[in-house]
Amino acid sequence: MEIKEKHRILLVDDEESVRFTLDRYLKDAGYEVNTASGLSEAYSYLKTNDFDSAIIDRMLTNGENGMDLVHYIGKRKPACRTIMISAYPTIESEKEAGAYGAFIYLVKPVRKTDILSAVAVAAGSAGGEKTADRLKHFPLAVYDPSGWRLGADVVRNTKKEKVF
Repeated sequence: MEIKEKHRILLVDDEESVRFTLDRYLKDAGYEVNTASGLSEAYSYLKTNDFDSAIIDRMLTNGENGMDLVHYIGKRKPACRTIMISAYPTIESEKEAGAYGAFIYLVKPVRKTDILSAVAVAAGSAGGEKTADRLKHFPLAVYDPSGWRLGADVVRNTKKEKVF
């Protein structure tokens, strides 16, 4: 997947293995990535840099909540598309993420194709423009093993074809 212009991504996850894996997937696809293990490091990056997208784990160590960062970005960096990832999703957290401006909510474990598709849609690149236009009319797109849910709608992918 070639990216015409470098799309800058902030990746925030407390698990080193997740950061390493997602960082590698994204860099191999041509994205520019900065990684942070917690909120203070993420806030430092955001004070001095502009990002096109941010991938944020919901539950971080030491009681930190990635939702706080989604809220911060929604208020102070609205052009940055946030993608929330969580191993412990709830309907309440999905609603909260959408209310704070999250663009996509992915349920862990996140497959390579899922994260690259989500970022492509957020970037509006690699054929994602049409889907990005459709998604902007919904408060949040959620992907879990049953398929994509766009707002109240569910888009099922029974043939396991690429969604985006």
